[in-house]
Amino acid sequence: MPRPLIGVTLDAGRAKPGQRTFAVNEENLRHPSSLTLQTVQPPRVRVALGTVLASVPVPTAAPAPVPTLQTENGATADGGR
Repeated sequence: MPRPLIGVTLDAGRAKPGQRTFAVNEENLRHPSSLTLQTVQPPRVRVALGTVLASVPVPTAAPAPVPTLQTENGATADGGR
């Protein structure tokens, strides 16, 4: 059974590099609907933001080959995919 998650979403879309303080409140707090927010401590979170100097592509692995099965009469099948 999955555990209920509680999380905060911070909108840093217009933030600039450096330290920034974000409010933590009902609008940006995700929680199970069976819970209600009573208090947030601390009510603000300070984060340090930087800039990305370069974007490095991450190589992806080639898909695994599909196994080919051969039946007694010589016909082939795609391995059940």
